[in-house]
Amino acid sequence: MNIGIFVDPANTPVDKIDFNKIKSDGHSEVYLRIHNADYNKFGSVLKRIQSAGIVAFAWTWSGFSYTKYLANQGWNIIADIEFYDMENHIAEIRQLRQDSKGKTLIICTKPTDIDGNQRWDLITPLVNAIAPMMYLGDYNLSTTQLSDYIKKWNAKYPNKIYPILETYQSDKNVVPKSNAVITSEIKACGNVKGIGLFRYGLSNFIGKKEVPPVTTTVDISKNPNVKILGPDFKLMIAGVKAYKGTPGFVIIRTNGIKTNNKINYKLYTDLKKVWDKEKLRTGKEPSDLTFNVVKTPVKSTPKPEPKPAPIVVNNPDKNGCYWSPRYLKDSNMKQDTGTWCALNAIQQAWKELFNIFVTEESLYKYGWTGPTGTGPNEFKKIVAKLAAATKVKVQIVTYSKKDISWDEIAKAAGDPKIAVVFHELYKDTWGHWDYNVGVCPINIYMANSLQGKLIGYSRATMESWFNGITSDNSIYFIKAV
Repeated sequence: MNIGIFVDPANTPVDKIDFNKIKSDGHSEVYLRIHNADYNKFGSVLKRIQSAGIVAFAWTWSGFSYTKYLANQGWNIIADIEFYDMENHIAEIRQLRQDSKGKTLIICTKPTDIDGNQRWDLITPLVNAIAPMMYLGDYNLSTTQLSDYIKKWNAKYPNKIYPILETYQSDKNVVPKSNAVITSEIKACGNVKGIGLFRYGLSNFIGKKEVPPVTTTVDISKNPNVKILGPDFKLMIAGVKAYKGTPGFVIIRTNGIKTNNKINYKLYTDLKKVWDKEKLRTGKEPSDLTFNVVKTPVKSTPKPEPKPAPIVVNNPDKNGCYWSPRYLKDSNMKQDTGTWCALNAIQQAWKELFNIFVTEESLYKYGWTGPTGTGPNEFKKIVAKLAAATKVKVQIVTYSKKDISWDEIAKAAGDPKIAVVFHELYKDTWGHWDYNVGVCPINIYMANSLQGKLIGYSRATMESWFNGITSDNSIYFIKAV
């Protein structure tokens, strides 16, 4: 069985990597992240990987333009092509096959059936292997479920399944797994062609101590000030570099011991500037950093108002627009660091329907969501569990655009008992959940969680994005009942 690891040069300088050590540790493949901007810069790295007796793969993403160049150099290809509308990406995969002729081509996808239909029936004839991202912590799966899943699909597509395993707990908890846990997951995959171990950075960190950033917003500290020792701050720097997401908070260590204190990422970057400046001034690393800690208030979840003030609805306005009567604005319009668009849309829905403020972070416990997207079933599950927790009743009704008019959507947007959410292929590129604020004769307005502001797009543009989501209806009415 082949065992490969993912390497991102943005986090781990490749000139520092000992590929012979990687080989002796039992890895037979390396997947090196290569972008359009640096496609021709890793020829010498390829030779070093091959000299170590390791099979070299270029790790690319959808939209990469230089597959043929890399294949001619000697790279095999492992490509991230993971969408909910995979049938619309078959042409891209077919082109990848043509451009990588004579080389191994592996396509990374979501685990089909668990997170949407990934159309493996269409993909398997074109590739050497499919690599489902079997992230147990993110999908809340057990090792037994992993074993059953791989056994099922490996039987259906013999020698085509190449599972990818996380070497850390989950996207929400980036603490490394133990060697024993990773080994048990590898064994659970059974007789597969190969396995990839996923972690930005070198990935080979079994048994290595890390200081992973975390995204839980808790009380930072009760102490008036905190001192971080130099060696501990170095660990924090390494942890932030190794982290694959956008850090929200960073764990503080004192004398190498993890405390319950955390500093926000902005403060960390300020401290890093002080660290770098002092290191430049003295020529050596600082022995410690002392700073004042300001207690950060944590947004709470208020209880439903017993008798909410009546909403005055003046729809349509003089321009023929229908507007949502109540939604979160200002900083709350933008999705929180470390959270995702689906949670922001649900947060907006609860504000409109019940005038209840829920933190996006609090929604994590109701279902999985992450950088690979939130499937329709997971979205509905989070809504249902939140309704039970807040003691309200809701109903979700979904529509394809061909089955509902803009006039009907407009009236729903202006109805205080209906929250309208769109599931679209944002900018015809990636899946996105948008909370609809207004429908006008020309433009459709969303509380855009990516940019944190109200943005309008033409009806034709929105319909194009709706058409990009083929595995789900794009228009969601969340109704208070």
